[in-house]
Amino acid sequence: MPRRSRTPQLAADWVRPYWLERQSDPASPAFVPAGPGRELRNISGRRWTCIGTLDGPSQAIVDPRGLVTPVPGGWSVDWWIGAADRWHFPSREVAVRQRLVDDTPVVETAMRVPGGDVVHRAYAARSGDHELVVLELENESSVPVALALAVRPHGTEGLSTIKLIELDGTLVSVDGRPAVVFPRPPNRTAGSPLASSDVATLVVAGDDDDAFRPVRDDGGTASAAFVFALPHRTTLRVAMPVDTTAGRGGKPHGLQSAMARAALTVSLPTARQVANGWGAHGQRGMRVVLPDDRLQSCVEANRRHLLVLHNAIDRKVDDTTVAMLRALELYGYANEVAEALESYGAKELRPAPAEADPGGQQALAQLVRLLDTATATWTWPDGHSGAVAAELLTLVRELLVREVDGGLALYRAMPADWIGLPVEVHDAPTRVGRLSYAIRWHGERPALLWELAPTPGAGTVTMSAPGLDPAWSSTELAGEALLAPVLPPPTPVRLSPRARD
Repeated sequence: MPRRSRTPQLAADWVRPYWLERQSDPASPAFVPAGPGRELRNISGRRWTCIGTLDGPSQAIVDPRGLVTPVPGGWSVDWWIGAADRWHFPSREVAVRQRLVDDTPVVETAMRVPGGDVVHRAYAARSGDHELVVLELENESSVPVALALAVRPHGTEGLSTIKLIELDGTLVSVDGRPAVVFPRPPNRTAGSPLASSDVATLVVAGDDDDAFRPVRDDGGTASAAFVFALPHRTTLRVAMPVDTTAGRGGKPHGLQSAMARAALTVSLPTARQVANGWGAHGQRGMRVVLPDDRLQSCVEANRRHLLVLHNAIDRKVDDTTVAMLRALELYGYANEVAEALESYGAKELRPAPAEADPGGQQALAQLVRLLDTATATWTWPDGHSGAVAAELLTLVRELLVREVDGGLALYRAMPADWIGLPVEVHDAPTRVGRLSYAIRWHGERPALLWELAPTPGAGTVTMSAPGLDPAWSSTELAGEALLAPVLPPPTPVRLSPRARD
């Protein structure tokens, strides 16, 4: 959906998206001075997280406070909680935390209210022929709350356009297209064009109603809120179809029937089920066990993110495409790479660039920079970048296993804080075979255990471990070697944790 070229400023007392709350606050480090149209674009708060399915081309966006934009550049769904003390709006609250569930594309946002947390989880799934974004709202507090799900004419990137919002039982339509499917009719509703008043004001004042009247606004600022009772220890799930194409006057969409709507909500997977499914994909291909929990989490999250992100890129082979597919290939996702290349009409990837960092120290330094600038959901400042995810995964892979002339270099460089700690690499695909190895320590001396299942015709393969013992090498396909003592380097590079936003 295109961004608006002419939209009124959102008043300070209206509930605005997180990026705009911060961008408009002179005390915030994300403040952007007022200027023509500047306030209407997300300039400084682009640390969102993408979610999607393994094989679907659609990609939804979750902002750091749980605002979900099902189609990039379009409208969004926000969540507000009416607790015993007041209404809590995530974009304004301090006590909001976000994480990935088990390092998967399931984004969990928790907000503290009196009595405990209310938790919002966003993830993508399929239900029959429908590609969906699912919102799972769980009241983990000890008291009941009211939950308002608000359809808003703005998203994670800027303001958007909504001219008409309708409710038919449990189906919300936006501009004539199915937008949100509830498991049951809402208890209360409210609707208003933002140009006249913010619907949040109606919700807070208790001026919502049990009968929803369509909200029309030719200026494109229609907004609506749907309020549900959420008793303590209960969960509500709603579906947001992202593959709807039929508009008003078009062919009837399958979601228009009551039976389809009921089937959609009954069959919605839970966040735990989706996270478990993604966990299985993380066990495919190359697996690593690293001594740094932060890096381990970042690697696991980004290998799954990349499976989502590479599906949504333009069908052309540019540098970003090549980097993403090469990273997937390095981690053993050969089928996904082959399918992508076939869809591009290409037969193989371009050759990898020549080695520019033989000692691996520059790679270690870049790895530290990426870790230190990452968010809690392992994304980076300029949106959720497939290119950066591919860079991080490639850096890690090339430090652990790199193909060199005549063989394989294992453990090319060692962070200073990994000395004495075990490392494992399982089923790393290479041109000469599938490699596994482990590092164990005997005092200052590392013990290397390795095994290569060679590719037919690979010939003699020389193993080396320059980050551990530059003098060691072997042409055995499997073995165990006690290497020379390892001493701390004179200028150590450490992967120690640092606080993230």
